[in-house]
Amino acid sequence: SPEYLRWSGLSSIETKIAGDEGNPYILKSYQAGFSKKDPVLIFSGKVSLALHSYGGFKRTNNWNSSVTISDQVSFESTSEELTSFYDHMEVHQQFRKLVCISAWRDIGFKDLRVRRNDDYDEFIDGSHSDASFRDVISCEFAQWEIPSKSKKSFYLHFADIGADGLSTWFMLFKRFAKPLNEIAYIATNHAHLAVESQVVDFGIAFDELGRAMCQLKSLNIPGTIQESISYVIEDCESNYGKFPLAKSDLASDIANSYNAIKHFQFERKGMSREEWTDPSRLVEVMFACKFLALFWIAKRIKCPYEAIIQRLQGDSMLKQAIARWQYI
Repeated sequence: SPEYLRWSGLSSIETKIAGDEGNPYILKSYQAGFSKKDPVLIFSGKVSLALHSYGGFKRTNNWNSSVTISDQVSFESTSEELTSFYDHMEVHQQFRKLVCISAWRDIGFKDLRVRRNDDYDEFIDGSHSDASFRDVISCEFAQWEIPSKSKKSFYLHFADIGADGLSTWFMLFKRFAKPLNEIAYIATNHAHLAVESQVVDFGIAFDELGRAMCQLKSLNIPGTIQESISYVIEDCESNYGKFPLAKSDLASDIANSYNAIKHFQFERKGMSREEWTDPSRLVEVMFACKFLALFWIAKRIKCPYEAIIQRLQGDSMLKQAIARWQYI
């Protein structure tokens, strides 16, 4: 997908522009070409994953002769031994989920190919060709299912986290697969989910995340969802040294909204169930959950504090929705 090129910034196209010495507004020459880019190894294990940048061009020979230069980024998994297709796809899907979370929308594959070293064409003289990539035929999207291309910016960029941050993501996914899958599901499907569903799904993810982190550190397992959310917030603060929202109020509001949707109780914290589940209030809580999810992931994969704050505050809808919790 062209989205991966935008996200990674690994373009191999190089251009050189020369203007007229007497008039800088007159173009004298324009040169475009490709530079060889080394693959970027982002995960090493039974199946390794690397980012590759490729350039290409297409020339048309008609009355208006032109050359079209294109660029693309692919992520290729390799293994020393014959490995299940599903083991390869697991790594690809984990990477895809990070990019989808970074964009907060669905981003799919443009095409998918596989290659085996023993898959080659034999010639009459006994020699054979190099192994070839083969297209994987699985299914086609219905027209309404095709992920739309968007020029919206990403919350997390490859330039912010680098190969080390990407490698950390795979370790993070191994430890917290269930809550991260839940967050990725919301990120890719939020346009088709009711706000109530998103708040509940976020609550499930944060509850699982808080409990899993406490278990890994041999701490007391949280007894309530509010305690789990508070621990997720504290984990954000432990690395960055600060958290830009009112911590206790945020944890309480998310937990009470979650419980008001799921359970009948006339009043919570001095507010009726109708007030907690008021659509405008739930939209604010949903955006606050999105903020917390992105902030926690950014912290864990080594994204600089200034970078993630700038991107989150650059989202005008999100910034307005979380204003009542913000004090920094």
